[in-house]
Amino acid sequence: MSTPIAAVASSAGPLTGQKARASNNFTLLNGGQLVVSAPVGVVFSISQDKSGSDPTPVSDATNGTVIESGKLSTNTNYYIASPKNAAGNFVVTLSTQ
Repeated sequence: MSTPIAAVASSAGPLTGQKARASNNFTLLNGGQLVVSAPVGVVFSISQDKSGSDPTPVSDATNGTVIESGKLSTNTNYYIASPKNAAGNFVVTLSTQ
């Protein structure tokens, strides 16, 4: 049984004044291997919010993508970046397997 540990609403494109950021920050409640739930066909990255250049630990994520344990950490701010193929706002949920 999967358990949701993070969910975030994202816009279909970058927020005003941003190059890639399409959502507010979110953090994970738990770590481990994660599965992405998102609208079918939408592709996006997950970037880490930090001073300077923001690293992108997950690229080209889509519905069903498995994120290996250790790629994302608890107590760290992440955001959805560079969404493609989104017809409007959408929600991304990360769940443990």
